[in-house]
Order: sequence, then C-alpha cells, then structure tokens
Amino acid sequence: SLNPPIDQCEFPVSGLLWIRSCSDHMGLALIVNQLHNAVIKAMQSPEFKAQLEDAGAEPIGNTQEEMAKQISDEIEKFATIVRTGKITVN
Repeated sequence: SLNPPIDQCEFPVSGLLWIRSCSDHMGLALIVNQLHNAVIKAMQSPEFKAQLEDAGAEPIGNTQEEMAKQISDEIEKFATIVRTGKITVN
C-alpha cells in the first residue's frame, strides 16, 4: 500500500491517479483487450478493492475509450490552470 495514502498527502492531490497498461496504437488490440479484461476481473476482488481504498483511490474500471476521454479532460483542465495561473517551471 501507499505510505501515506493518497488522501493523507501533505500536498493537495487533485485529478486522477492514472494507471494504464498499454495502448493499441501498435496493433496490440488483442493483447490490450485481454489485459484489460484481466485487470477488470482483478479489480472486482474484495482484497484488491480494499488495497486501493486504503491508499485513498477508487477502483473504477473504465473502458479504454472512457479512460482516454478522462485523461484528455484532465490534461485540458490542468493546462487551463497552468495558463490562467501563469505557472512556470524554474
């Protein structure tokens, strides 16, 4: 488990914890789909759910398309924050 859990970090954690296994951009759709199905099955176990929840995460199990949209939305949200706040890296 994470130490400390995400929900107890000393800095604000906002947005998603992105866990993504592969992309089918290289013709790996069959492997990606099999891996996705195995991950979804594992996420349904009470032990796995408990570990994620203990870490302050929420198991969702999106489709690949839903995950891609969620990532795109998060990138745009944080890009807006960076632009509006004129945040730079030193």
